[in-house]
Amino acid sequence: MTCPDCATALDHCHGTLIPTHSTCTTPSCVDLDPARHPLTATDDDLLPHPTSLPAAA
Repeated sequence: MTCPDCATALDHCHGTLIPTHSTCTTPSCVDLDPARHPLTATDDDLLPHPTSLPAAA
């Protein structure tokens, strides 16, 4: 399978941009422009959310 953006030589990144940490999941990524990243994650996306609170002792 070929990435359509790669096939058209569009400047993009295959990693996930995490803007709140100014980082990308692709170590070789040097341009953190959101327009280059079709995938973006927030802290809420990265942190586990409890489905229920622990029972009181």
